[in-house]
Amino acid sequence: MLSNSKIVLKNGLIITENEILNGYSIFIEDGIIKKIFPNQSPFYIDADEFDCKNNYIMPGLIDIHSDVIEKVIVPRKGTIFSNVIAINEIDKQLAYQGITTILHSISFAATTICNNQRTLTLENMFNLCDLIHEQKQNLLINHQFHARLELNTCSIYEKLLLYISEGKFQELSLMDHTPGQGQYRNLDAYRKVIYSQYGKISDEQAEQIIEICKTKPKLDENQLNTLMSIAKENNIPIAYHDVEYKSQIDMMVEKGIKICEFPLNCEVASYASKNNIFSVVGSPNIVLGRSHNNNISAKELIANKHANIICSDYFSTTLLISVFVLFNEKICTLPEAVKLATINPAKAIGIDEKYGSISEGKIADIIIVNNDDEIPKVRATFIKGKLKALINI
Repeated sequence: MLSNSKIVLKNGLIITENEILNGYSIFIEDGIIKKIFPNQSPFYIDADEFDCKNNYIMPGLIDIHSDVIEKVIVPRKGTIFSNVIAINEIDKQLAYQGITTILHSISFAATTICNNQRTLTLENMFNLCDLIHEQKQNLLINHQFHARLELNTCSIYEKLLLYISEGKFQELSLMDHTPGQGQYRNLDAYRKVIYSQYGKISDEQAEQIIEICKTKPKLDENQLNTLMSIAKENNIPIAYHDVEYKSQIDMMVEKGIKICEFPLNCEVASYASKNNIFSVVGSPNIVLGRSHNNNISAKELIANKHANIICSDYFSTTLLISVFVLFNEKICTLPEAVKLATINPAKAIGIDEKYGSISEGKIADIIIVNNDDEIPKVRATFIKGKLKALINI
């Protein structure tokens, strides 16, 4: 095990923002990338050497939207494990999946989209946020909290303001899953969700649920403006979820919202790009080749330069795989594909000065990846220059 504060990563293919360097090594000291240098001119002394065995040397993946931890807390509906078990288990999994910074995108919604009772309560969500805030220094990778606010969840407004002002959130996204618009503009799709949640109910009961969800009160404009104002004062990036219309992009520009999560069509994604707004798509969509909700293809958006960030959404395993799918299918060069899951999300949440690329002066969050088999595999993960995960290298 490497114990020195000085480390050299050698014999690997270094993926920078713009190219792949062959015949170069990386010198790390005290967790910082100090030098990228040609192999024939070593300059370091008293450093541990790590042989990357001709694998890729990549910046660690930055996942700004993932709800995977909820599935660890609640592996089956009605069965709840402790937040402590969940955060420690997912921490290990993510380290071996190449994700070095994650924003746990936890949905603050008093109900599910079709008004059925959730297994996890709002109190559970806040408690998870508190635990991540308290324990993040003791975990393998960098854990942060992304609060996803369903606009009809008015009861937590004051507590949200408090948590934002205390710095417990690192991103805020606004969601509206009201039936008849956005992701559920097609009411048939909404009905399918209702039946999956409620089981065998009559069509009349389903229509009653739809009507309840349509008429549920939402935060008013003054409350939203206050929420966004305090978020901006605390340098918390704001996202808008499931964007359907260009007019919503205009609203985002006016309000200073910089992240468009899951644009629902090419026109909106293109318009977001023209307005210097980051567009986020899900890696499961890329790996499957389609959206699980029959929305726009993520590959199509990326190929047309209408999306510039990949997140893992609901399946963290797919984030690294999606990067190589884009490369293998010649949709992007490998450096271009890597940027979608590293420097671009870092820019979106304002941490790109320290994270997101292999550059001199940046924090050494680095993964070693082998792509010789059907799917890419992480062979080693370094966090701040310290080896945190190692598999058969």
